[in-house]
Amino acid sequence: MWYFPTEGKTEDLKDRFIRMNRAVPLDINRLKIIPTSFRFNTKQGIESLEEIIRERPAELPKVIIIDALYQAIKGSIQKDDIIIEFNHTVRWLIRNCDCAVVLTHHMTKPQRDKDGKYFTRSDKDSYGSTFLSAAVDHIFTLEKWTKDPDMKMDRLLKCDTQRSNNIIESTRLRLLEPDPLYFVQVSTHAKEREIVMNLLRNVKEHGMNMQSLEKKSRISRTILYQIVKELALENLICKEGSKTKFYKLMEYRSEDIKKDTKGTHTTS
Repeated sequence: MWYFPTEGKTEDLKDRFIRMNRAVPLDINRLKIIPTSFRFNTKQGIESLEEIIRERPAELPKVIIIDALYQAIKGSIQKDDIIIEFNHTVRWLIRNCDCAVVLTHHMTKPQRDKDGKYFTRSDKDSYGSTFLSAAVDHIFTLEKWTKDPDMKMDRLLKCDTQRSNNIIESTRLRLLEPDPLYFVQVSTHAKEREIVMNLLRNVKEHGMNMQSLEKKSRISRTILYQIVKELALENLICKEGSKTKFYKLMEYRSEDIKKDTKGTHTTS
């Protein structure tokens, strides 16, 4: 992986990777941090990239990260012709390195409604020309989790634009810091998960069907199906029955079940 930082200090980046490595194993020999002072859509930028590729013919990357986008472009990122020229350079990199390119970018300032609640964000909230989003395969957005104001370290990761594959729709993350530095995945419906787990924990051996779960939990069927699918993927519940499916807890130790009801598990 080649990492092109266009802002910040290299030593700070190295320190973050070291702290990340304590939770998410990294092979630092495959990571090259290349401080960048050139703009990618200029003659100097193309010449610099050509030189970097010539110097590392045996170490061409599978992934290139350009962080952050606004510092990598000369001119206004709101002008279509400038962004088209930048996109041309990125495609040139992809062809010459046979790699994927990840661009990090900023969204516009979040807006609130008349009740003080934040409007739902989408790909359209990214700042700049529409050709930025038109040229990519996937758009991931990482924004603050606003449903629980006390959870200041929580974020919502979404992928609304998915052009080449079905990636994710949304997932809730929690940043753990300072050392180690990494995210853990948290259920988007943590409170509802706990309600379902408590119902299944106290039910008789045959379990509960979806109709009973919906009635006793008072959770909407759409969210309930998401929770059941989530719990099944995590091997926390199983289902039995040929026609009517009955859900019940997997056989875990009590301390495991208590931990799982928090809806948190480590992810890389």
